[in-house]
Amino acid sequence: MYGFDQDACRIFGGIIDAAQHFEHYRLPEVFAGFSRDEFHVPVRYPVACHPQAWAAGAVPFMIESLLGLVPNAFENRLHVVRPVLPEFINQLELLRLRVGKATVDLRFEQGPDRLATTRVIQVSGKLDVAVSAEQLNRVA
Repeated sequence: MYGFDQDACRIFGGIIDAAQHFEHYRLPEVFAGFSRDEFHVPVRYPVACHPQAWAAGAVPFMIESLLGLVPNAFENRLHVVRPVLPEFINQLELLRLRVGKATVDLRFEQGPDRLATTRVIQVSGKLDVAVSAEQLNRVA
């Protein structure tokens, strides 16, 4: 997130808020940016696909980014870099997260300045999990 933790949390919160107003939490391809004063719910563009695959894939990608997950299946490694949680999430568990042939269960808990503490609950298979408070130079 390159230091834009608060911005990323705000965008994620807005997407989650919007998803609550669509059937089965399925995000459409496009929804309009009308004022909340005028429309109290997000307005789906009339000809937008609903649901849409890339809209659905945005939420897991945002979670991956917020939690700083950097998998490397070829090296049997998962790096967790500066994980953050939005203020409305105190604790989050990822169960059976697959990296290559291994899986890992992780627990993230809200910490100061939204930085999350990370606990490895269980690893199945060959996987090295490293947690770092420093930002890695990575290509997103």
